[in-house]
Amino acid sequence: MDEKETKSVSDFEQNLNKKLASDDFDDIAEAITPKTIGACSTNTLLKAFEVSGYLKHQARQDRPDVEELEKLANSVEEFTTCLIDPLKSDTKEREAFGDSLGLIIDKAIEYNQGKFLSHPVVYNLLEKVWRGRFAGLKSKYRWKWALLKFYSLLDIILFPFLFAFLFAIHSINAWRRKSKDLELCFILNATGKKGKDDFKRMIGCIKYMIRKIGVKSVNYCLISFKKGKAFQYVRFDDNASFKTDKGRLVKKLDVLNPAVNCCPALHDDFQQASEAFKNHVIRITSKKVIILFTNDTTGSFGPQKGRLLTKTKYLTETIGARIVPVAVGERPRVEDLELIASENEVIRCPLEDQTKLGKRLLREVYEEDLYDRYLDYFTTPYFIFLRDTLSYLFLFGLHIAICLSPSIVPFSVVEWVISVFFVGRLLSEFKQYNNRKTSKRHKKRKCQSEKHGKYVYQQQSPNKHEENLDLPIEVEDFHSRMVFSTLGKYFSDRWNVLDFIMLVIYVVTFMLRMVTWGVSTSATGNRALVISGYCYGLNTMTLTLRVFGHLMEASKETGTTHIALMSIIEDVAIIFFQFLVGILAFSLAITKIYVAEGSFMSNEERLLHNKRSNADCNSSGLSCWWQIMKHLSWTLLGMTELETFNTGMETPSDYLAQTLYAVFIIAALVLLVNMMIAVLSNTYERVQKNSLREWSFKRAVTIRTYRDYHPIPVPLNLLSQLVLALHRDSKDKNEQDEEIMEKKVEALDRTIEKLKVIYFAKYGFTFPLSDESKINNMLSETDRNREMCNQIVRRVFNDPIKTNDSFRPVGRLAWKSQGIHIEEYMLTYIGPALCGSCTISPKEFHGARYKQPFTENLPRFEVIVQEGGTKRDLVVGVVRGKHDVHKAAGEVRHTVGYHACNGHIVYCDASGKQNSIEGPVVYRGDLISCRVGFDEEDEAGKIPIFFSLNGQVVAQISLKLGSEKPDIFPFVGMKHKGIRVLAKMCPGEVNDSNGQRSSADNFDHGFGAMFNETAEQTMILYQTFDSVEEMKVTSDVLLQYMQDKIEEITDDVKVQKDNIKSIENTVEIQNQKIERMNSTLSEILNILKVRKEKQ
Repeated sequence: MDEKETKSVSDFEQNLNKKLASDDFDDIAEAITPKTIGACSTNTLLKAFEVSGYLKHQARQDRPDVEELEKLANSVEEFTTCLIDPLKSDTKEREAFGDSLGLIIDKAIEYNQGKFLSHPVVYNLLEKVWRGRFAGLKSKYRWKWALLKFYSLLDIILFPFLFAFLFAIHSINAWRRKSKDLELCFILNATGKKGKDDFKRMIGCIKYMIRKIGVKSVNYCLISFKKGKAFQYVRFDDNASFKTDKGRLVKKLDVLNPAVNCCPALHDDFQQASEAFKNHVIRITSKKVIILFTNDTTGSFGPQKGRLLTKTKYLTETIGARIVPVAVGERPRVEDLELIASENEVIRCPLEDQTKLGKRLLREVYEEDLYDRYLDYFTTPYFIFLRDTLSYLFLFGLHIAICLSPSIVPFSVVEWVISVFFVGRLLSEFKQYNNRKTSKRHKKRKCQSEKHGKYVYQQQSPNKHEENLDLPIEVEDFHSRMVFSTLGKYFSDRWNVLDFIMLVIYVVTFMLRMVTWGVSTSATGNRALVISGYCYGLNTMTLTLRVFGHLMEASKETGTTHIALMSIIEDVAIIFFQFLVGILAFSLAITKIYVAEGSFMSNEERLLHNKRSNADCNSSGLSCWWQIMKHLSWTLLGMTELETFNTGMETPSDYLAQTLYAVFIIAALVLLVNMMIAVLSNTYERVQKNSLREWSFKRAVTIRTYRDYHPIPVPLNLLSQLVLALHRDSKDKNEQDEEIMEKKVEALDRTIEKLKVIYFAKYGFTFPLSDESKINNMLSETDRNREMCNQIVRRVFNDPIKTNDSFRPVGRLAWKSQGIHIEEYMLTYIGPALCGSCTISPKEFHGARYKQPFTENLPRFEVIVQEGGTKRDLVVGVVRGKHDVHKAAGEVRHTVGYHACNGHIVYCDASGKQNSIEGPVVYRGDLISCRVGFDEEDEAGKIPIFFSLNGQVVAQISLKLGSEKPDIFPFVGMKHKGIRVLAKMCPGEVNDSNGQRSSADNFDHGFGAMFNETAEQTMILYQTFDSVEEMKVTSDVLLQYMQDKIEEITDDVKVQKDNIKSIENTVEIQNQKIERMNSTLSEILNILKVRKEKQ
């Protein structure tokens, strides 16, 4: 990539942000695509969150394209959910994705990604975080779950005593286990680019366990790999020299170096482990544990699989050892390691957190005691939520006591307890606020080209943009509000809003109580004391909504209804405003009627009217209006009376006022009330459709809150928080946490890169279809099917007049392939089951090379994609004669390949450097054509290779072949099941009689031409250089073909015999019918003769 290209790529995300802040929706829609989001230096998933959140923010502004922005925001959010769809069936990647769930959830909540949070994968991962190790207890053992919840009610009182008791037992057990006999064997397998770093961390974890276990009663063994063989670096009989000096063992571990340029094999490792446990120092009654650290996938299983299983069976059953595999990174195959694990359980834990992994392994070495289980229970977010709710309920009971007792000047005991609770609550809320503070921005790492499998992706920006100084003002403001606003994060949880309101009310209440306590001596006439009582009542109401509302929202059964009710209240407020407008309008009109009537009357009539009237409209117009206002308000609640508008005298004003009152009742009770019912019904239906998404968002907010929540409930947190404040984390601990977070981000980047490959293969560079786009997609699929049918029809139905002199072999004999089933023109992916070399080391990618090279007569190769599978990992290209069919075209020098899944044309030059050209993505029904331009060779000796898609040239690549021009062959590669293509060689263009260039052949010969004389000579020529094994396979195929033909002929003969017998039976039946007819005719003739004779 040249400097100009690098510069454009480096400014890519910055330019995307500028277009995102544009006022022209067409520019935004053109800029925001899955391809552009995936090309940003920011993680694709997190960038999609940011883009969707910003589009939603813009849709709430006063813009003419609000509807389009909302649709685009929903498309981006749909993209995030479709991106993680493959995790439903991929357990390994789902667990890797779950390791970074905390970061993902924080961003999803910040940008209000409710649909993403309701995705089944995210929902289940959040459930594991919410209930911890007890996630499966609710469904499997309901009675245990019920008992655990019942105990949590008592735990708020018992936990200080139980915690101290279990900790004492745990300390005693930790001291006693150092005297227990133990044989501990470590096996280290660290290979690959990160092998050296992983090896150091493995050693660090081992040293942590040595410090915790000691060397007094433990014999250690350490098996590593060197010069292609496993060896015992630390032997069991070496431990006699370590009994008095633990540091000597640690120093010996420090000088151990990882294996270089070798591939460990597990059967070798466990062979050494078997020999190690035969040592004379092994104690019969001791516990024996083998811990396998591995970051390798190739050495897990191979041709020695049976030998490995035999060794592990010997170690577990005969020796009685417990095998604990630890899978490091993404390379190990967990399903393979489960076969050798003692309890089919493999530990997956990042090595960066060596303390956490060491504690986990100690639990595997020794039995897990009650303290460890209780600590897991005590720090589980669900049970923290229950304890916090019980604390609220206790505070609620104290407020009930305050509400039911008379107000007094001095502070009561209940008030003092309430004050302690609120101090603890204030400290708890401050810790929540502090947790929501935005961490410092990590400096953007220097981005490098990301590769996955065989495909090369666009390089990211090498420049660092620590500050978004060049971003448009709109984007910068959005970042400051959504990312850097701590208050926004804190108040994203509505229950934090109620907590804040309660704290503010209580501060006012406490100040009033302090004033009354210090100044007043009696409650009589003490207005400040009365106001403080009002505040207590208001706080009780708020606390009731807070406690029981949160309880309802936490349950899925009641949470969706609760959320729908909250949305309905917002619409009810609009209807209530309409009621207030109606009351105000009619009350003013009726008031003016009575005020005007009073002015019309004489003094005597006015006095008589005042005695008989129920309305006070003569002394003051304001009092009259207020009385009518209250009456109309109570009328809305069903209290309808006409006495208020009856003055005792039949006057026109009375008739008019009663008429207006009747109109008000009709307008309010009939029209507005029914309108409110209709609006509420519509709102409920609308909210109910999205209630699960809204509830999932609220649930994620709750889980995030209690994930970081202090486990000790209010007000006991006052003591625990004081202890934690005195014990601050060291600088090393903070650096280790930052390192762990960086590793999680890197792991998330790798996972998302893999998911991007699957997404682009399935959806291309477009967003997933919405409901409105499905019809368009159906029409598009119809067009593709029609195009595919046209391609097939044009190539299958031949012109019987034309002939072809150039023979093109087809079928299994025409290809050199591994893992590909070939039947005539059709190539189908089978995989390792049809590959002989995969029995040693299974590979996913398999290919087929055509045995006949490109020639000037046959310079073109065409492939029709019949089925692309789920990922469309298909490669069509040009390779050399000795090309390994397990490698894609474009990976090896002087090869080029068209990758269907992402549209990249990848070629490798003479220096081994890979280059790529971006082309269109290939879909089912498309025709890929590859043509070698022998007649277009340039002066440098380079021959152009043209790639076309459905007749349109998409790329031209020149390769320098030198004297090896005939040594280039067509190639088709596939990577997963479900891919099926039609492939064939085609002639080039020749000059016809009119001097115009046209195709030399527009049809395919029948397959019977394979067995003519020219075909046999050609196939013998190519078969001469095949291996004996391939010739055997070929002969087996021909033998099977002959047997099938013989069976078909035999079946045809049997069918023909049956047909002949059927015909003979039919003829015999017909003869019998003819004989009966002849006899009948003879009888008729005889009868006629007799009658004639009588006449």
